[in-house]
Amino acid sequence: MLLMTYGVLIYKEIYEADFQLQMEFIQVKPNLVSRYNGGSFISSKDFYLYIFGGMSVSGPLNDLWRFQVDGFLWTQIVTSGGIPSPRLKFGYCSFTQNNILKFAVFGGLTMKGDDNNLFL
Repeated sequence: MLLMTYGVLIYKEIYEADFQLQMEFIQVKPNLVSRYNGGSFISSKDFYLYIFGGMSVSGPLNDLWRFQVDGFLWTQIVTSGGIPSPRLKFGYCSFTQNNILKFAVFGGLTMKGDDNNLFL
């Protein structure tokens, strides 16, 4: 349905798509620490799932992991340079620069309180 109001086109259509999604539990190795309020992204460069930080029952985390979808395997990524302190509720994004995958972490909540540092 199409409406015209004051020269503006307004569409009132709803489309439904049925993808017949199925979910299945998959046991993966190694078992990671349960967490929440961390960051995750899927890289368009290598199609791995990455997770960083978050909160566990022991406190904030600052570990970085990569999940290999076709092998159901988690691998911890060891980083160098200025590693963010353990944190949760942070801003994050991934991007590619000079064909190198990068992950940016901004701010968050640490054991010392709010943080506004940027890590690349």
